[in-house]
Amino acid sequence: MGKIRSGVKVLRGMKQEADGKALMDPRLRTAGRRLIDQGRSEMHRRPYGTEQAGL
Repeated sequence: MGKIRSGVKVLRGMKQEADGKALMDPRLRTAGRRLIDQGRSEMHRRPYGTEQAGL
C-alpha cells in the first residue's frame, strides 16, 4: 500500500511541476519537485516493523 501512495505522490508532483512550467511559476515548480522527491524516497523506505536489529 505504501508503494501506491508514494507513486501517487510522485504523479501529483509531476503534474504540479508541469503546471508550474506552463504558468511560469517557480514556487509551483519547486513544490512539485519536492513532492516528487518525497514520493521517491518513500518508495525506497523499509516497511514498518521490518527494521533489522543492530544496523
